[in-house]
Formats: sequence, C-alpha cells, structure tokens
Amino acid sequence: MYASSIDVRKPWSHPNASYWDSFTLATWMSQQNLTSPLQALLDTVIPTVLSAEPGELSFLYTLSYIAAAGNETHPGTFARLVGTTDGAQESRIVGGTGLLTYGLADQIGRHRTFLNTTVQKITKVSNVYYVRTSNRDYIATNIVVAMSPPLASRIHYEPPVSAQRDQLTQRMFMASIGKATAIYDAPFWRQANLTGQVLSDTGVVRSTFDVSPADGRYGAILGLMEADQMRALDQSTETEIKDLVVKDYVRYFGPQASKVSEWVIQRWDNELYSRGGPVAIAGPGTISKYGSSLRRCEGNIYWAGTESSDYWVGYMSGALKAGKLAANKILDSRL
Repeated sequence: MYASSIDVRKPWSHPNASYWDSFTLATWMSQQNLTSPLQALLDTVIPTVLSAEPGELSFLYTLSYIAAAGNETHPGTFARLVGTTDGAQESRIVGGTGLLTYGLADQIGRHRTFLNTTVQKITKVSNVYYVRTSNRDYIATNIVVAMSPPLASRIHYEPPVSAQRDQLTQRMFMASIGKATAIYDAPFWRQANLTGQVLSDTGVVRSTFDVSPADGRYGAILGLMEADQMRALDQSTETEIKDLVVKDYVRYFGPQASKVSEWVIQRWDNELYSRGGPVAIAGPGTISKYGSSLRRCEGNIYWAGTESSDYWVGYMSGALKAGKLAANKILDSRL
C-alpha cells in the first residue's frame, strides 16, 4: 500500500519521505505486531531479495525498491520481487548473460571496447573531458559512468562532483552477495518432480534455483549466499564454503546432492570492481536528502548504474534502462 504511493522517479518527493527515511525496515517490522511465522518469513525473504538485513535498510529505500518492480502500467509489488512467474526471477538468457556484453561490443565495435582498463581520473577543461586510465588517456565531450554510486566515487573527478552527489556516494553501500553453483552429472531432482528452487530460514545458502540446461545434459543448482551469511564467509576458503554449502544441498535435495562433479564459487564482496551486489543500498537519512543526485548529471557526466533507473533497480532491466536514460539525455542536449 505504501509503495504504490511512491513516485519511482523521485521517491524523495513523497510527503512522508523524511519520516519514512528516519527509520529502518526492521524498526517498521517491530511495530507491526507480526506473528512469529510472518516475522520469520520476512527475515528470510528480505535478505533474499535485497542481499541485506532489514536493520540495514531505510524504510523509504525499501518502499522505493518495491515500487520500482514494475513499469508505467503495472505498479511494482513485493510479490513481483520474490516471484518467478511474471516476477523478477522468471527468465534466464540462453547461452548466459555474457552474450549481452558481447552483443553490445559487436554493435559498438570491438576496436572501441577496451578491457582491463581502469578509469582513474576524469578532468574537465572547458567543454572537454580528459579521461585517465591505467593504460592510456581519452578525450570526450560526454561521459557515461555505468557504475554503482559507491564505486563511481573511487574515480577522481576534477573539478569535484557536487557536495550532494559526494554525500550520496559516501552513504550508499553495496549489499553482500555470492553464489555457489554445484554441477552434477544430471538434474536428479527433476526425476522426483522437484523444481530445484528452495527458500529456507537456515543455512549458508537460503535460496536456490535450477540453472541446468533445458535439455538436462547436466545438472546445476545455483545457491545464493547473501547479507550476513555472505559476510560471514568473505574470508573463508573455497573448500570451507563448499563443505558448508553441500550440507545445505543434501538437506534440501537428499544424499545425491553430495555427488558434485564441479563447483563454481563467486563472491562479489571480494571483487575489486564490484565489492558486493546486486545493488547499492541505502540506510536511513540518505534517499530523502541526497536521492535527487542519483540521476542528476554533473556537467556532461551522466550516471547510468542500475541505481539510476526508475524501474527494476538492482536488476539487469534496470541497468539497461539507466543506460538508455543517460543516452537519451545526451541526445536531447544536442537538440
């Protein structure tokens, strides 16, 4: 009900924005006289959706995140965030999401796509931007920074970005997430008419998905490690993580789950250019005061991380839309 009243383009404009941004989601939950089962369900689902604990999340930020799980004709709902059919987790890309970046590089031109090139400094001189990287320098009239606010702040800007933008990037922080994918000779759970999807209130992995190929030539269970569970494992070895995860999988799917042929372990918390995921989140006092800087350009520097989208913040759809919004702003400025 609250989320439906949020303007996804400017949540900070809501009449109750300052009040809702003065406390956490955990505080709101504690005031609702929730039954024990419902409290347990929310304590499980919230980290699964946002990769953060309720006590870390501003209530306003949570409402705006829910409101963004839709489009202009279908308002966002919490059910859509957690759902598969007609929900956030409905689709997979055949061949892997890497095809998106390869396709984009093909359109732009591989000769214009530079890998292993860290942007270190962006300097504006008159109407021109000089971009210093780890390999070479570039000149541009427009800059699109498609990064989360916390990571975008690690670039040195000259002149500095506005105080409000800097305050925003100081306050937003990356959620914590990792994945543990177990590969099997076959998707054995399908023989028992199981979906491979789990939501649990205990364990290192508390949500899983069947990511096996459609033809079933091998089996793959992807498990997400999120929020406190992920942070507890940031310094663990991969062997330690595998031992803990396989216990969860055996509990969920039976003894056959112990017969893993291969593992894929990914901890975005430890990635230099991610430091968590899938999105930068905000605690109290952030969105109401500094949220307008999420999308507002700084000169000809345009922000295009998924956090800058109006819909599907934290998802690939949001990242793509943020990029389109930035591109359209540049095109409009040339009219």
